[in-house]
Amino acid sequence: MNNKIYSEVNPVKFIVVHKPGIEHTFITPKNISEKIEINGKLKNNPNFLLFDDIIQIKKAQNEHIQFVKILNHFTDGNTYDFSDLLNDIIKDKSIKKKLLEECIENELKTYNNPINIKDFENISSQQLTETLITGYLNNNKIFSHPVPNLIFTRDIAVLIGKTLLITWNKKNVRNRENILSKYVFSNFIKFNNLKLYDFNKYYPELSIEGGDILILDQERVCIGVSERTPLKSISKINKLIFDEGFKTVFAVNLPKKRAYMHLDTVFTLTSKNEALIYPPFLSNNNNHKIHIYKNDGDKFISNKNLIETLKTDGLDLKPIYCGGNSNIMQQREQWTDGANSFALEPGKIICYKCNEYTIKELRKNDYKIISDQEYLENYEYYNNSKDKLVITLDSTELVRGRGGPRCLTLPLLRI
Repeated sequence: MNNKIYSEVNPVKFIVVHKPGIEHTFITPKNISEKIEINGKLKNNPNFLLFDDIIQIKKAQNEHIQFVKILNHFTDGNTYDFSDLLNDIIKDKSIKKKLLEECIENELKTYNNPINIKDFENISSQQLTETLITGYLNNNKIFSHPVPNLIFTRDIAVLIGKTLLITWNKKNVRNRENILSKYVFSNFIKFNNLKLYDFNKYYPELSIEGGDILILDQERVCIGVSERTPLKSISKINKLIFDEGFKTVFAVNLPKKRAYMHLDTVFTLTSKNEALIYPPFLSNNNNHKIHIYKNDGDKFISNKNLIETLKTDGLDLKPIYCGGNSNIMQQREQWTDGANSFALEPGKIICYKCNEYTIKELRKNDYKIISDQEYLENYEYYNNSKDKLVITLDSTELVRGRGGPRCLTLPLLRI
């Protein structure tokens, strides 16, 4: 398969997802607070798993199944679950051994938790897959934490042109995901033509996350300078981006707040000339400061907001406001990922149904609004329709994990 991504919105043909599973049953109230009181002072919670709530597993799974049905109907069945890919590759004993050694080394280095590799000798690949994701084997705790954020496959890798960037997450609780991703994308047979770039191998002191990287079009890549992706990391991958034929990289300063955890929480493309955007991100009160890198070596700084800066460069995007014109609803619906849409093709997107004010804005901009069930019942018609379309995913549980439809997908082919 000739994997390539040169646009956020070109028709998607291959996607990697991960259905929420048993790993979520191990999240307790102690894991969902970013700050806790320690010795009378508010400090970072060492057991925070980056999830803001405890979700109902079965309902979340059913919502995800509905989501994957939509993706499968659009990609002709080319939507794969990460755990299935992992299960496939570790049937090879040499891959299994190397993967385990690296996960065990990471666990010892990060949590001072020694694990005996012999504990995994006589278990099936399915059991091992479950253990690597949940942290448990036969009800015994093996790894310090589960990896519940694996449902957000957007963060584990990014296809930039024809090169897959294997990311490295800022927070230690997600680094086992990065290791598993490296082995999956290096060894699964459908990825044998992929060029891989292992970021952590070259820059072990830095982090970079997929939610911050948007491939706008064949010329432009936009990357958030967030609490998870520092500017230094962006400068390190510029050569990779330019080698793939892109001409400009925009490094966009984000407030270092949890609400702005990645660029795609405030900005996603819905078509080639439209974008969902969180309006306060465009305000004069925001410290914009966009670093612009050109493939000829030139560097600039823009103090204009993102929409104005892109327009100056030749990309004129019409902003569609997450939350509409109400400041309160903008804040509420950004929190529930109103700005985090996923494009199936130009003008056909998936959004959470709960973001009603955002959906009203999309309707004002000539998008037809249909439910997930309406799409599934008549998907051939909608796939061939020339109308702009919003497919609303009815979710009460997935949305509580603080990730929208874009967060839940890792596209590996757009044509």
